[in-house]
Amino acid sequence: MEPPTKEAKKPANGGKRGRFRRRFLFGIGLGVVVIAVIFIYADVSELARELGNFQYLWFIPVLALALANYLLRFLKWEYFLGRLDIEVPKRTSFCIFMSGLLMSITPGKIGELLKSYLLRVSNGTPMATSAPIVIAERITDLIAVILLCMLGLWVLAAQIWIVVVAGAVVASGLLAVAFRPVGHRLFRLCGKLPGMGRFRAKLDELYESMHSLLRPVPLVLMTLLSLVAWGCECLGLYLVLIGFGVENIGVVGAFFIYAFSTLIGIIMPGGLGLTDFSLVGLTQRLGSTSKAVASGGAVLIRLATLWFAVGIGAVVFFWFNRSLHVDLDDVDSAGGEGDLCREETAAS
Repeated sequence: MEPPTKEAKKPANGGKRGRFRRRFLFGIGLGVVVIAVIFIYADVSELARELGNFQYLWFIPVLALALANYLLRFLKWEYFLGRLDIEVPKRTSFCIFMSGLLMSITPGKIGELLKSYLLRVSNGTPMATSAPIVIAERITDLIAVILLCMLGLWVLAAQIWIVVVAGAVVASGLLAVAFRPVGHRLFRLCGKLPGMGRFRAKLDELYESMHSLLRPVPLVLMTLLSLVAWGCECLGLYLVLIGFGVENIGVVGAFFIYAFSTLIGIIMPGGLGLTDFSLVGLTQRLGSTSKAVASGGAVLIRLATLWFAVGIGAVVFFWFNRSLHVDLDDVDSAGGEGDLCREETAAS
């Protein structure tokens, strides 16, 4: 398949140019604000003292577990590419996947559609073809996090309703994807929404890809892989707490705190704010720890699992981009809307 021309790389709507970059910078700014609030809440001097007393040898395996999470999720990315018969050299595929980590702090991780854009630029794969992979990744991740939450339901049973609601939403979506008549009807209804008519044919294509990716066997296999991947980061929180000398929160408790906090923060870019404050509050409540210790644990685990990912993504993207020459301002922040428009125009 021929790579797109330079003309095809240009955004369809100049007015939307830069929105992708602005969302990323917004995430960076919000992250700085969140860290500042945590330091103020815990008392700057107290938190600094606890961070100084942390046994940083424990931080090495925490970073290794976070890296294991990314590598396991790369295997899932490769599996989904194979399901849709998208052929990409392993090195290119790895660089594209890791580059997507750069956008972990965008709302709903929608910025990870950068991976679809990079696929289109590198080998001409239409974004409408590869975008369902990003959605399927998020769905299997969400299911895994909900299952990890269930491990600790008895720890904080008062909040079981959040897990139940999230599970019901995911189950409903999976049923819609699994049953073709229901799925087609829902996607066609979406096509009738204001401004969506021009994407109607592409919505059918999106549905067929989703149906292929989330059939029972791939769904179960990739959810199990996600369980192991996110379990690595849950274990990372346990090691961070051990490094602070907190031993009354066991492995199950740490798994629940991290998974539940991740679930709480799903509506925010990178979980910024909600996930961080949930980590602090649950650690204080379940471990009877001081504000400074709980806040220090939240800061370090987020450094290892969120900002470490963003850093790796930035390094890989700017290295990989030496040959692609992609400008983030050229990535349609609407998740490939411009790309869909161009494909619709070409097909008509």
